Amino acid sequence: MRNLLARLDAAGTSAFGNITPPAVVEDSYGLLGQGAGLTGLLSRLIVLITIAGGIWALFNILLAGFTVITAADDSKKLGEMSNKITNTFLGLLIMIAAPLIAGLIGLFFFGDARFLLQPVIVGAPGS
Repeated sequence: MRNLLARLDAAGTSAFGNITPPAVVEDSYGLLGQGAGLTGLLSRLIVLITIAGGIWALFNILLAGFTVITAADDSKKLGEMSNKITNTFLGLLIMIAAPLIAGLIGLFFFGDARFLLQPVIVGAPGS
């Protein structure tokens, strides 16, 4: 067996196959170094704001649950909790719907769903 492995290694092949590095993954949001300039910056900021909004929504839902547990039949606290949950889910709905609506507008009016989400500045270097 050792002799066979030595002959395969000498020939440049392996008994277990060759490992090749994976291809570079293109990131549609420009987070992996893709996209530069103002559009890249704005794209990164939108992603950052969306992530922060999701974390804030999770925090609000947990806080509302804690309020329910500690309310002890206080109708004022339960009303505040209900408003907090409603506002949190409305905020999440807006965060989800905004890029969907922008994609639909881009698709219907410009033929490309990413037209408004990833604009190309005409005359910019590399465009």
